[in-house]
Amino acid sequence: MADSEAQVLAAQCENVAVFRVLGRVTFKVSPEFRDYAVKAFDEGVRSMILDLSGCVTMDSTFMGVLAMIGIEGRRREAQLLVVNADESNRHLLDSIGVSRVWTFSETAVPNVNMATLCEAAKGATATDDVGALVLEAHRTLMDLDEANIPKFKNVVELLSQELGQ
Repeated sequence: MADSEAQVLAAQCENVAVFRVLGRVTFKVSPEFRDYAVKAFDEGVRSMILDLSGCVTMDSTFMGVLAMIGIEGRRREAQLLVVNADESNRHLLDSIGVSRVWTFSETAVPNVNMATLCEAAKGATATDDVGALVLEAHRTLMDLDEANIPKFKNVVELLSQELGQ
């Protein structure tokens, strides 16, 4: 699956939202994913399941958005569960602190499927529209774990200058 074909599929039933991540997810799918998740919380979702069985890898902006959603979910006392994370993705999320705000299932969950699974993000966002989100996502990662400060300090400084923030 090409980078441009990365997808985040979503389904919502009553107070549960399920997301399936496919391909190499990047900043390109992050705005729609974040917006869909926040809207789901606003509509009463109290449990989110993130299925990473189809995720090849993810960039730091997408991980920052996961952290943002996780922080918002915890604020709203929602249950947040990651299932089917392979060793590589689990290591990425652990090393950056996302596992502080999402719970990980240690057991494989086969056939995560809902009949209404639809696209939450197609990966078609123009890159010039996401600068503020990229900045916010990296600031969130730095706030989540001080070990992330040296990893993302230069990115945040550069984006802050470019965006005038």
